[in-house]
Amino acid sequence: MPIALRLFAVLCVASLLGACATQSHQISIQPEPEVSASSVGQGRSVGLVVRDMRERADFGTPREADDSDAIIFTEDDVAQALLAGLDQGFQAKGFQPQARNELGRLGVEVRLLTLERRMEDRHMLAEAALEVVAVNEAAKPGSRYRSQYRARQGERRPLDSAAVSERVINGALNQVLTRLLEDEQLLEFLAQ
Repeated sequence: MPIALRLFAVLCVASLLGACATQSHQISIQPEPEVSASSVGQGRSVGLVVRDMRERADFGTPREADDSDAIIFTEDDVAQALLAGLDQGFQAKGFQPQARNELGRLGVEVRLLTLERRMEDRHMLAEAALEVVAVNEAAKPGSRYRSQYRARQGERRPLDSAAVSERVINGALNQVLTRLLEDEQLLEFLAQ
């Protein structure tokens, strides 16, 4: 093979590899938990608060073995997005959610502890793995109910993209919120 043709082939491969470099991508956080409607709340007011207690504001890196500074991030307020999902879910359960502003009042506090996505390259497939940990504490005068909810979401794709990151992250958040909103012990505690 002539040297010019070899050089051309090497340049083509190098430019293709450069085009595949991992880039940061922005996603939208819009959890939509799947909750069955009921009247368990009987119109009772319940205060809601969500605290984002993660150590990092971003969601990790698009690829595990990437030397770049690429990250997965959002401009959305994660706590507010979760609060909106909880608000809808508690309404579907017959409660009247409102901002929690008094200690000792009937309310639910959700603390988001972990939300990070990691990518691993295995056999030319990108595998997205996400773990979400949320702690719930419901309180009313004289008693408390605590629970912890975890979700893991994974997906294998030939290439990574913002759409895959968004789908995986929102999917795991949906799982956590759905588990919380379908927790019969929590709903009974709040309805009493």
